[in-house]
Amino acid sequence: MPRFLRPAAVVVWVLLFAAVWLVSATADADTFWLAPAFFVPQFILMAGLICGSARAPWPWGPFLAAALPATSVLSLCALFLTGSILEAQDARMETLPPSMVVIPLAAAAACFAWFLSLRRRPRRRAAFSLLASICAAAGILFIVAAVSLPAAERQDAFLAGLVCRVSLALALIVLVWTIPGWIAALQLPAPAPFDR
Repeated sequence: MPRFLRPAAVVVWVLLFAAVWLVSATADADTFWLAPAFFVPQFILMAGLICGSARAPWPWGPFLAAALPATSVLSLCALFLTGSILEAQDARMETLPPSMVVIPLAAAAACFAWFLSLRRRPRRRAAFSLLASICAAAGILFIVAAVSLPAAERQDAFLAGLVCRVSLALALIVLVWTIPGWIAALQLPAPAPFDR
Protein backbone atom coordinates (compact mmCIF):
# COMPACT_ATOMS: atom_id res chain seq x y z
CA MET A 1 0.00 0.00 0.00
CA PRO A 2 1.50 3.38 -0.96
CA ARG A 3 2.62 5.38 2.05
CA PHE A 4 0.61 8.48 1.16
CA LEU A 5 -2.68 6.55 1.34
CA ARG A 6 -2.53 6.08 5.11
CA PRO A 7 -2.37 9.80 6.04
CA ALA A 8 -4.85 10.56 3.27
CA ALA A 9 -7.26 7.98 4.72
CA VAL A 10 -6.89 9.49 8.17
CA VAL A 11 -7.63 12.97 6.80
CA VAL A 12 -10.73 11.71 4.95
CA TRP A 13 -11.89 9.89 8.08
CA VAL A 14 -11.51 13.02 10.23
CA LEU A 15 -13.36 15.15 7.66
CA LEU A 16 -16.20 12.64 7.39
CA PHE A 17 -16.46 12.48 11.18
CA ALA A 18 -16.55 16.28 11.41
CA ALA A 19 -19.23 16.46 8.71
CA VAL A 20 -21.44 13.83 10.33
CA TRP A 21 -20.88 15.42 13.74
CA LEU A 22 -21.91 18.90 12.58
CA VAL A 23 -24.88 17.68 10.51
CA SER A 24 -26.23 15.55 13.36
CA ALA A 25 -25.69 18.41 15.81
CA THR A 26 -28.06 20.58 13.77
CA ALA A 27 -30.77 17.98 14.34
CA ASP A 28 -30.04 17.52 18.04
CA ALA A 29 -27.79 19.82 20.03
CA ASP A 30 -26.95 17.06 22.52
CA THR A 31 -25.18 15.18 19.73
CA PHE A 32 -22.52 17.89 19.69
CA TRP A 33 -21.36 16.70 23.11
CA LEU A 34 -22.14 13.00 22.73
CA ALA A 35 -20.26 12.42 19.45
CA PRO A 36 -16.75 12.91 20.90
CA ALA A 37 -17.51 10.33 23.60
CA PHE A 38 -18.22 7.88 20.80
CA PHE A 39 -15.29 8.67 18.51
CA VAL A 40 -12.48 9.63 20.88
CA PRO A 41 -12.13 6.06 22.26
CA GLN A 42 -12.07 4.86 18.66
CA PHE A 43 -9.16 7.21 17.90
CA ILE A 44 -7.37 6.02 21.04
CA LEU A 45 -7.89 2.37 20.09
CA MET A 46 -6.49 2.93 16.60
CA ALA A 47 -3.52 4.87 17.94
CA GLY A 48 -2.79 2.04 20.36
CA LEU A 49 -2.88 -0.53 17.57
CA ILE A 50 -0.52 1.38 15.26
CA CYS A 51 1.81 3.35 17.53
CA GLY A 52 5.26 1.77 17.80
CA SER A 53 4.22 -1.18 15.64
CA ALA A 54 7.85 -2.08 14.94
CA ARG A 55 8.59 -2.57 18.63
CA ALA A 56 8.16 -5.88 20.42
CA PRO A 57 6.70 -6.66 22.83
CA TRP A 58 3.85 -4.22 22.54
CA PRO A 59 4.89 -1.10 24.55
CA TRP A 60 2.76 -0.48 27.63
CA GLY A 61 1.43 2.92 26.53
CA PRO A 62 0.04 1.85 23.14
CA PHE A 63 -1.06 -1.48 24.60
CA LEU A 64 -3.16 0.17 27.29
CA ALA A 65 -4.52 2.66 24.73
CA ALA A 66 -5.90 -0.31 22.77
CA ALA A 67 -6.74 -2.70 25.61
CA LEU A 68 -8.66 -0.32 27.86
CA PRO A 69 -11.22 0.85 25.26
CA ALA A 70 -11.63 -2.75 24.10
CA THR A 71 -12.15 -3.92 27.68
CA SER A 72 -14.71 -1.17 28.27
CA VAL A 73 -16.66 -2.11 25.14
CA LEU A 74 -16.69 -5.80 26.10
CA SER A 75 -17.85 -4.93 29.61
CA LEU A 76 -20.62 -2.78 28.15
CA CYS A 77 -21.70 -5.66 25.92
CA ALA A 78 -21.79 -7.95 28.96
CA LEU A 79 -23.92 -5.40 30.81
CA PHE A 80 -26.53 -5.14 28.07
CA LEU A 81 -26.43 -8.88 27.41
CA THR A 82 -27.37 -9.46 31.04
CA GLY A 83 -29.98 -6.71 30.90
CA SER A 84 -31.59 -8.19 27.79
CA ILE A 85 -31.92 -11.61 29.39
CA LEU A 86 -33.34 -10.18 32.61
CA GLU A 87 -35.75 -7.95 30.73
CA ALA A 88 -37.10 -10.92 28.81
CA GLN A 89 -37.75 -12.71 32.10
CA ASP A 90 -39.21 -9.79 34.02
CA ALA A 91 -39.10 -6.23 32.73
CA ARG A 92 -40.32 -4.76 36.03
CA MET A 93 -37.01 -4.49 37.87
CA GLU A 94 -37.32 -1.88 40.60
CA THR A 95 -33.71 -2.25 41.77
CA LEU A 96 -30.52 -3.03 39.90
CA PRO A 97 -29.90 -6.79 40.08
CA PRO A 98 -26.46 -7.77 41.45
CA SER A 99 -25.79 -9.76 38.28
CA MET A 100 -25.80 -6.54 36.24
CA VAL A 101 -22.86 -5.35 38.33
CA VAL A 102 -20.95 -8.59 38.87
CA ILE A 103 -21.08 -9.94 35.31
CA PRO A 104 -19.74 -6.80 33.54
CA LEU A 105 -16.96 -6.43 36.13
CA ALA A 106 -16.03 -10.10 35.82
CA ALA A 107 -16.08 -9.82 32.03
CA ALA A 108 -13.84 -6.74 32.16
CA ALA A 109 -11.33 -8.46 34.44
CA ALA A 110 -11.26 -11.63 32.34
CA CYS A 111 -10.92 -9.76 29.05
CA PHE A 112 -8.13 -7.51 30.30
CA ALA A 113 -6.26 -10.52 31.69
CA TRP A 114 -6.54 -12.17 28.27
CA PHE A 115 -5.39 -9.01 26.53
CA LEU A 116 -2.30 -9.03 28.76
CA SER A 117 -1.41 -12.43 27.33
CA LEU A 118 -1.63 -10.92 23.83
CA ARG A 119 0.94 -8.23 24.60
CA ARG A 120 3.95 -10.40 23.75
CA ARG A 121 2.48 -11.80 20.56
CA PRO A 122 3.14 -10.24 17.14
CA ARG A 123 1.23 -6.97 16.98
CA ARG A 124 -0.88 -7.88 13.96
CA ARG A 125 -2.06 -11.17 15.44
CA ALA A 126 -2.74 -9.53 18.79
CA ALA A 127 -4.73 -6.74 17.11
CA PHE A 128 -6.81 -9.25 15.14
CA SER A 129 -7.53 -11.24 18.33
CA LEU A 130 -8.51 -8.08 20.19
CA LEU A 131 -10.83 -6.84 17.44
CA ALA A 132 -12.28 -10.31 16.85
CA SER A 133 -13.21 -10.54 20.53
CA ILE A 134 -15.07 -7.23 20.31
CA CYS A 135 -16.95 -8.31 17.17
CA ALA A 136 -17.77 -11.71 18.72
CA ALA A 137 -19.18 -10.04 21.83
CA ALA A 138 -21.25 -7.65 19.70
CA GLY A 139 -22.52 -10.56 17.59
CA ILE A 140 -23.56 -12.56 20.66
CA LEU A 141 -25.23 -9.48 22.12
CA PHE A 142 -27.18 -8.92 18.91
CA ILE A 143 -28.38 -12.54 18.76
CA VAL A 144 -29.38 -12.69 22.43
CA ALA A 145 -31.14 -9.31 22.28
CA ALA A 146 -33.01 -10.28 19.10
CA VAL A 147 -34.15 -13.56 20.67
CA SER A 148 -35.11 -11.86 23.95
CA LEU A 149 -36.99 -8.94 22.38
CA PRO A 150 -40.35 -10.70 21.74
CA ALA A 151 -40.52 -11.97 25.34
CA ALA A 152 -39.47 -8.57 26.67
CA GLU A 153 -42.18 -6.81 24.67
CA ARG A 154 -44.84 -9.10 26.15
CA GLN A 155 -44.00 -7.89 29.66
CA ASP A 156 -46.59 -5.60 31.21
CA ALA A 157 -44.20 -2.75 31.93
CA PHE A 158 -43.50 0.80 30.83
CA LEU A 159 -41.20 0.86 27.77
CA ALA A 160 -41.11 -2.93 27.60
CA GLY A 161 -38.32 -4.15 25.35
CA LEU A 162 -36.30 -0.96 25.67
CA VAL A 163 -33.14 -2.68 26.95
CA CYS A 164 -33.28 -5.23 24.13
CA ARG A 165 -33.70 -2.50 21.52
CA VAL A 166 -30.80 -0.52 22.97
CA SER A 167 -28.76 -3.73 22.98
CA LEU A 168 -29.47 -4.31 19.30
CA ALA A 169 -28.43 -0.75 18.49
CA LEU A 170 -25.31 -1.06 20.64
CA ALA A 171 -24.27 -4.29 18.93
CA LEU A 172 -24.56 -2.72 15.47
CA ILE A 173 -22.75 0.42 16.62
CA VAL A 174 -19.88 -1.63 18.04
CA LEU A 175 -19.50 -3.59 14.80
CA VAL A 176 -19.28 -0.33 12.83
CA TRP A 177 -17.04 1.16 15.52
CA THR A 178 -14.41 -1.54 14.89
CA ILE A 179 -14.09 -0.92 11.14
CA PRO A 180 -11.29 1.68 11.44
CA GLY A 181 -9.54 -0.66 13.85
CA TRP A 182 -9.62 -3.49 11.30
CA ILE A 183 -8.22 -1.15 8.67
CA ALA A 184 -5.46 -0.10 11.07
CA ALA A 185 -4.69 -3.72 11.95
CA LEU A 186 -4.36 -4.63 8.28
CA GLN A 187 -1.65 -1.96 7.97
CA LEU A 188 0.49 -3.59 10.65
CA PRO A 189 3.50 -5.63 9.46
CA ALA A 190 2.76 -9.30 9.01
CA PRO A 191 4.62 -11.54 11.50
CA ALA A 192 7.43 -13.74 10.29
CA PRO A 193 6.37 -17.31 9.45
CA PHE A 194 8.42 -18.69 12.36
CA ASP A 195 7.12 -16.11 14.85
CA ARG A 196 4.62 -17.66 17.27
